[in-house]
Amino acid sequence: SNGFNASCYHNTLEPFMARGRQLKAEGKTPKEIFDIREAEAKSGKLKMPKDGATLFVLTADQQNFDPKTGEVKDSYLRYVVYIPWATEASTGLPLKPSGPAMPWIMDPGTHRAHIMINPPRN
Repeated sequence: SNGFNASCYHNTLEPFMARGRQLKAEGKTPKEIFDIREAEAKSGKLKMPKDGATLFVLTADQQNFDPKTGEVKDSYLRYVVYIPWATEASTGLPLKPSGPAMPWIMDPGTHRAHIMINPPRN
């Protein structure tokens, strides 16, 4: 995508992320990638974080990123906390945000279950 996008994540997420990059490079679709990693995580082949692991994503629109200087203006930081196999019931989190910055759970009950935290944009 155009613009700036940088992700930073806990080292326990690297096997999950690396496997996703490998499968994408093989031409797999997002659904195929999900299904393959789900099966591998269930079998224990793909190691997932045991206690949760955080991903930070910093983005900016194309007009706010200068690739020559690396300068980024008006960036947006969101947070994702991976908690494999967690559910709405196990966390008490809703399946969609009920207000600005309200955490919610996405992909519940799967290897890719994660808490989304999207602060309001300025």
